[in-house]
Amino acid sequence: EANLLVESAGVFPAGRSENDPGSLSKISEDARREEKARLKLLVRNFTSTAIRGVSCGCVDLVTGKVYDATYFIDRWLHFLTVESGGTQGRWSLKVAIGSIKGILRAEELPYGTLQISLQPFVRKRLLVLKFESNSNEQEIAITEADVLHCETFVTCMNILRLYAQNHLSNV
Repeated sequence: EANLLVESAGVFPAGRSENDPGSLSKISEDARREEKARLKLLVRNFTSTAIRGVSCGCVDLVTGKVYDATYFIDRWLHFLTVESGGTQGRWSLKVAIGSIKGILRAEELPYGTLQISLQPFVRKRLLVLKFESNSNEQEIAITEADVLHCETFVTCMNILRLYAQNHLSNV
């Protein structure tokens, strides 16, 4: 017999009910602690990989062409750098993580942002990073290996960006 009582409002340890104020706060506190630990591990794994470099695609949003690229995060977690050395020539873009204003998936982009029709396998892995550089809003579009990596990138970069923005405002 399990020691849980299942109610429509949630799961409570046996012998407790949703009317017991201690049961909800205890469960929500435990869930919050577990989620915090999960996110901490996710960010740690993401950053340790990104410091070494992650293969990605860089998408030209005008032509739809995808170039081989690599992104890196510096070990102090201040900058995201995207580099490419393919047929279009060697280039590099360094973005302060704290200057990132948003990371959008293809389906979240405002209508008309994409001037071209992207192939479905590119579209579902597309991420557009909007950032500020020299007081101008700019963007770069990358593709990740798959949808799961996209979700991890968005989650972890949003955490790192909030950390960087809070850190800068507290200095």
